[in-house]
Amino acid sequence: MSRHDRIAIEPLADAAAPATSREAATPAIETRSLTKIYDGGDPIRALDGVDLSIRPGEFVAIAGPSGSGKSTLLHMLGALDRPTGGEVLVEGTPLSSVHDLDRFRSRTVGFVFQTHNLIPTLTIRENVEVPMQEVERSARTRHERASSLLALVGLAGRADALPSQLSGGQRQRVAIARALANEPSVVLADEPTGNLDSRTTDEVLTLLTELNRSRGVTLIVVTHNAQVARTAGRVITLRDGRIQSDVIVDDPLKSDLYAWRASQLGQAVLAGAPVPDVLAPVVDALREAFRRI
Repeated sequence: MSRHDRIAIEPLADAAAPATSREAATPAIETRSLTKIYDGGDPIRALDGVDLSIRPGEFVAIAGPSGSGKSTLLHMLGALDRPTGGEVLVEGTPLSSVHDLDRFRSRTVGFVFQTHNLIPTLTIRENVEVPMQEVERSARTRHERASSLLALVGLAGRADALPSQLSGGQRQRVAIARALANEPSVVLADEPTGNLDSRTTDEVLTLLTELNRSRGVTLIVVTHNAQVARTAGRVITLRDGRIQSDVIVDDPLKSDLYAWRASQLGQAVLAGAPVPDVLAPVVDALREAFRRI
């Protein structure tokens, strides 16, 4: 990131005020016995009775091995897919009672995906304006807000560039600006640093953290990356479609420990399965430590 692109988070003129209390009565996101079964010759229970509650303004990482249900859960939270059973509530509203989910999503939830999904023939300012087509904003307002959001993520000088003219990290910052276009109360990110190198990952994490802290946006990130999980204030670990652990993280080293326990190696240690010989002298102590957290 050059000194001209350095990120400085400043409130937008029309930005919503950050949440003032973490003890708000109504959760930003809540699930009740959430279940998703994919039918087929051998039905797959991707989610199995998931109950969770996320407060306004939290930064939550959803971790777990491949196939644990992370992305499926995120899609349910964002109304991109319908559950087989159970319920999702966003700011107290059951999604099953919402008749126009497209309109609801456009006003309430912002999405950031591993692949930025920018439209290659549009400038990055035009890409940020796309979600605003779903709400009643004038062309001038859309243009001004897109410009303000690009300034927010450190790209004020590149508004007329095409996506192909940007680096991977810059394109992901555009995707974050686009996710904020309609002032959502919740931003859902699915492996937002999955295609980035370590330096660019640091930049994107810094941006997400500052947006969460300064603007009070509820941020839920699905990740395999221990660095991303370590940045969050809470880590929910899934395994086989169920919540294996739900931990408030006040120490980055604890976050690493939780990620290790949730890994394939950690599960082998807990189950008493064979582990690499180098761990043999300490495997009993590790098992005891994993059971205590």
